[in-house]
Amino acid sequence: MDSGHVRGLEMDTGHLRDLEMDTGHLGGLDMDSGHLCVLEMDIGHLHALVTDIGHLGGLQMDTGDISGLEVDVGYLGGLEMDICHLCGLQLDIGDLRGLEMDICHLGGLEVDVGDIQGLCHSLEMDVCHLTGSELDVGDI
Repeated sequence: MDSGHVRGLEMDTGHLRDLEMDTGHLGGLDMDSGHLCVLEMDIGHLHALVTDIGHLGGLQMDTGDISGLEVDVGYLGGLEMDICHLCGLQLDIGDLRGLEMDICHLGGLEVDVGDIQGLCHSLEMDVCHLTGSELDVGDI
């Protein structure tokens, strides 16, 4: 999808592979899928993204502003986020592996996970400003 404005997009799929979205504005994206592989999003503004999936592999997000992002997944592998502003991010996942975040401002980050494996060498956060972050984990 290469569009200037996308609003109210809903995807309910069993298997989604190699999705690429290059959009100027994306509002109200709802994805409910069983397997999502290699999702690439290069967008200027992403608002209220909700992903409820079983397996998410190789997610790359290069965005200017992400507001109200919710990720509820069973396995999240190789997530890369290179963003200028991230507000109200919620991660509720069972296993978080290889998360890389290179951001300038992170506000209201909530991470509620049961197990983070290899946090010291797989979770990388390179941030300039981090406000109101909460880590609620059972085992690190």
